[in-house]
Amino acid sequence: ALASAGRLVPLTGCTLQAALKMHCDISGAGYAMYWANENGKLVVAGDYVTDAHRLEFNRNGFETSFTEASEAYVLGVSGDGPVATVYKTKQPVLITDIASSSLQRKDLAAKYRLSQVCFMPFEAGVIEFGTSDGSSTKTWRKVPKCLMIPKAELRHGFEHLGASYAMFWVREYNSFQVVADYVTDARRRA
Repeated sequence: ALASAGRLVPLTGCTLQAALKMHCDISGAGYAMYWANENGKLVVAGDYVTDAHRLEFNRNGFETSFTEASEAYVLGVSGDGPVATVYKTKQPVLITDIASSSLQRKDLAAKYRLSQVCFMPFEAGVIEFGTSDGSSTKTWRKVPKCLMIPKAELRHGFEHLGASYAMFWVREYNSFQVVADYVTDARRRA
C-alpha cells in the first residue's frame, strides 16, 4: 500500500493477516510468513498458519508452529539464503529439496516435516509459504500461481470501513467464485 506521499506503508494488523491467509488459500500452503527489512535485517513481521496445518503439527507433538519458531531468526539482507536472494533479486524461489538447500532453517523445516517452501517478493519484503508431507497442503510442481490480492482495498475495508471479513472473488468463465477469505479475530469470537 502506498501512503499519500508515495512512500510504502507496511502491511499490519488485519490487512497483513488477511493477505497471508488468502495467499495460503490460493496456493494450498499450510503457512505464510512476511519477512520485512528492519534496519538491514530481515525479520518475521507477520505469519499465518492454516487450521488444518496447525492440527497436523499438533498431532505430531508440536506446541508451537514452524512460523513461531522462525520468529527467532534474523537474516541479513545481503545473505545468500532464499529470503535474502528474493529480497535482492525480486524473483521467486521454490525449494523442493529442503535438505540440500541454502535455507538457514532447514533443520527446523525438517523437524516440522515441511516438504516445499516458496519465496516471493511481497510489498517491501518477502513472503514465504510452504507445504508439509501431510495431507493438509498441496504439492507444487513449479512456483505456484498466486493472484494479486488487492491489499489497498483490504486496508481500506478494515481500517476505514470497519469490515470484519473479506472475500476474494475470481471470475472463472461466466461466473464468479470465492477463492480466498478472511474473518477478523473479533468477528470469530462474536
